[in-house]
Amino acid sequence: MRRWRPGAGWRLAPSRPTLLHPNLTVFSPVLAIAAMLARRALATSTRAARTYATQASSSVQPPLTLYSLSGKYATAAFSAALKQSPKTLTQVATELRALRDSVSKDAQLRELVHNPTLTRAERQAAIDKLVGALNAKSDITKNLLAVLGENGRLADAEKIADDFEKLVAAYNGEVEVVVTTAQPLDAKLHQRLETALKSSSVAADGKKLKISNKVNPAVLGGLVVEFGEKTVDLSVASKVNRLNNLINESV
Repeated sequence: MRRWRPGAGWRLAPSRPTLLHPNLTVFSPVLAIAAMLARRALATSTRAARTYATQASSSVQPPLTLYSLSGKYATAAFSAALKQSPKTLTQVATELRALRDSVSKDAQLRELVHNPTLTRAERQAAIDKLVGALNAKSDITKNLLAVLGENGRLADAEKIADDFEKLVAAYNGEVEVVVTTAQPLDAKLHQRLETALKSSSVAADGKKLKISNKVNPAVLGGLVVEFGEKTVDLSVASKVNRLNNLINESV
């Protein structure tokens, strides 16, 4: 665009960058992450970038809506992998599961990933080490790690792997149920709980339950059941907290 300035004549005004539709920016953070993944793929090859951009921003509908930031990254990667093929989805899920296990078991790798003071070169070295440890073959996994490194989000890799696993489980008709108790569940109680859950709305539409037991002494007693984005808190700790709140309100 040209503008007239007195005494200076006609000059070109600086062009303004083209922005995404505001609704996409505000309500569709998955698309923003998908765009970052696609830009990263562009550094590898233009053709690959076009393919990846189409995959990540396509109409593939995730089976589960995750609202956390890690969930947005996981959803973008899930959509790209599923658009490519179910086989690719399985491959990426396997690689991200291996990533989570490697970081949790390798203290040196964990310290490297969770270090917020890394320089750009050090982050790239961490990514290379992760890719090598995983023996990652999928470009989707590699690009995801690269984007996390560029955005300073490598520390979220484990959470993203967890969220990706939730998406894959939902896609396969599974419902992951995490039961938190003060002490490990014995076999009899575990069976009773599984039977109760299977007859509830949690297992509606023929969904398969995947029940795991998490031990946290802080719950004191009872249990906390988590599935999808829902939580049912039947713990003694929550009852004590409610009682304390009632006492404080009455004073």
